[in-house]
Amino acid sequence: MELKKQNISSHAANAATVGNFWYRQRYALAAALLGAVFFILLYGVRVLDPTNTAWILNSGTDPSQHYFGWALYRQSEVRLPFLGMSYATVYPYRTSIIYTDSIPLLAVIFKALSPLLPQNFQYFGIWGLFCFMAQGFFAQKIVWRISGAETRGPWGRWGTVLSALLFLLYPVLTIRMFAHTALAGNWLILMGIWLWLCCPDFLPKACAWWGLMGILCVGVHQYYLPMLGILAVGYAVSRLMRGRGPALALLPIVSYCLCALAELVVLGAFSGNFADTAPSGWFTGADPLNLVVPGLYSGWEVDVYIGAGAVLACVLAVVAFICLLRGKGSGEQAKLSPWVVSAVVIAVLGMFAAASNSITIGGISLGELPVPEPILTLWRTFACCGRIDWMVGYLLVSVACGLLLRAGRRAGLAALAVCIVVQGVWRGDYLLTKAEHFHDDALYEQETVLQDDAWQVIAEDGRFRHMAFASYDIGTQDYWQLVSYAADNGWTLNCFYLAHIQYDLMVRTVQGELNELSPDTLYIFREGDELNRERLDGQLHFYRIDGILVGSVDPLPLTEAGFEPVEVELSRCSATEGGSTQVSGEQVVIQPGEMISTNTWQLYPGTYEVTIHGADLDHSYIHSGYQDADAGWTEQEIVFLTGEPDEMVFQFTIYEPVIGWSVQIHTLDETPLTVTGIEVSYTA
Repeated sequence: MELKKQNISSHAANAATVGNFWYRQRYALAAALLGAVFFILLYGVRVLDPTNTAWILNSGTDPSQHYFGWALYRQSEVRLPFLGMSYATVYPYRTSIIYTDSIPLLAVIFKALSPLLPQNFQYFGIWGLFCFMAQGFFAQKIVWRISGAETRGPWGRWGTVLSALLFLLYPVLTIRMFAHTALAGNWLILMGIWLWLCCPDFLPKACAWWGLMGILCVGVHQYYLPMLGILAVGYAVSRLMRGRGPALALLPIVSYCLCALAELVVLGAFSGNFADTAPSGWFTGADPLNLVVPGLYSGWEVDVYIGAGAVLACVLAVVAFICLLRGKGSGEQAKLSPWVVSAVVIAVLGMFAAASNSITIGGISLGELPVPEPILTLWRTFACCGRIDWMVGYLLVSVACGLLLRAGRRAGLAALAVCIVVQGVWRGDYLLTKAEHFHDDALYEQETVLQDDAWQVIAEDGRFRHMAFASYDIGTQDYWQLVSYAADNGWTLNCFYLAHIQYDLMVRTVQGELNELSPDTLYIFREGDELNRERLDGQLHFYRIDGILVGSVDPLPLTEAGFEPVEVELSRCSATEGGSTQVSGEQVVIQPGEMISTNTWQLYPGTYEVTIHGADLDHSYIHSGYQDADAGWTEQEIVFLTGEPDEMVFQFTIYEPVIGWSVQIHTLDETPLTVTGIEVSYTA
């Protein structure tokens, strides 16, 4: 009887604990619910269907990369110790799930659950909903802490929930969601700010929390590592200023770094092929004033403007802060100083790290900093380092919302509401366009260019285990359709779109794979690759299916393809930047003083003939050459066979494989040129 009473008492205590948890977190959970409603209104519910993958394939290159990176990793074998390594994505080589931006932590978890999952399974819609809910949850908790809402009454407390809307309207969140989906995990930044403010002073717990942050950053996207690392430094500064001792300040940072490093090793970040962890050619920084001044950026990757409503909140918060200091006296100033100093440290370090070594302030270049090469190499690992300013922006918004509610109750709440309305109006057109896109029925319809029954014949044949593209070119319309076909049949690929890719090495490796042909591989030849038709005649049997040329070592029960010139896809030509030349698939009219360049091809040794069709071509100047990664543009010597206004034919010979071959067509005088077609033939 006594034991029964103890059990009842224990259950009652547990129930009370659970009940108290939900009660204590009711405001944060309300903000999370607000995030869920915002997500559903914007993206609908169909993205949450884990078996619906059509919308991902219809959304473009990056979402397709993320999904098929996971799909190929899912079917790859597991070889210890690298749990994150895929051997199906760039067969026969290995590459980490990190470099397909597939949210590695979720990829590993769902791979373990793979036997229980349907064949088509995507977790990106669920991830999106979670991001919006976590965004609201941590935003409320941060503003609650900064505003001191526990002493502010119901207006101040519910104001912390309302403030979550300003975070949900933060530009980066919706710009990245379902575009560069992993980078929409902005809640990681907010969780880091919350830890800076609220992490327990008990050393084991502090180390555990910051170690968890290291694991989450690597498990979502590595660009969060420097952002949360800087927040960890701010945490250390605040603890030192509050006299908590060096152990509590520094050991959590050590825990953060060691946990992140261990996960990077386990996921194979340093052990894959074709991934360049420190690319040297691309290093873009942000202008720190662009955080609050629109237009001060050189490209969308470094546009870090926080928004009109958020800027208004910052301005009003400065006024509120001044009033707060005047009203509370020196004692309150002393109490606030550790947080003020550490916040300034975080902001300064963040803006410095985001600027790159080429400092630009207010659109004015201040030159380059002399940075030691080892540090610069590590810095360049985060090539788009301007993204680090996202953390600074969220810090500004967090402090602004907290100070507005701290300085006044109803007045602060009203000011915050005005800022949210301004932010919503500023973002309105973009969000409406986004909502229309994701509520369009066509987005969720499975469309494919692979309509011919021959694809089913090949899949059922049973001989194929691999799909090999003749060149690395992910820009064609059918690339992702073919990747989908390979993944559905459990085949490997020989090339894939990877982040931080060693492009030249990948291209040359793929090119060299045609030297050793395998009967269990289906070879894909697109655009310029078709020129291999004549060179490999007798080694492969060729078939044209839905306009795509495929090759097989052994014959298939299909009609073989004949020889024909290869057409350049006019829609993939690039025109003079900023000019008036318009490119389409039907024809290109090149305006005076301008030019077009075809997309690049890979060519093997031989003699080639190029035919250009159009009008007024006798008023053109034509270049043929290739773009070498080291030597730059190399002009080829060409011989014209025909030079008529409606047709130009020239010939050239190469003696070693080239990468990046293209044709450039310039206007010669004030006469516009019309190009209606470009054909290339392999002649010898």
